[in-house]
Amino acid sequence: AHWLQLYQQLAAAGNAEAAERAGFMLFHGNAYYATQVRSDIPRATALLVQAAKAGRSGAEFMLNQIDRIN
Repeated sequence: AHWLQLYQQLAAAGNAEAAERAGFMLFHGNAYYATQVRSDIPRATALLVQAAKAGRSGAEFMLNQIDRIN
């Protein structure tokens, strides 16, 4: 979860890559990170939207994945 905190801090400062990475972590949650990261789809979506608006294509892809499960 240390990386998640760092990425969220950088995202809050406007770093699009960090927003994308934090969104990815929060989207996948414990499926990828065991008990270290809990899935938080609303927070993941907000971070991924931030990253997508800055031109991060990976974030756009993840948002499409989220749309498919909702």
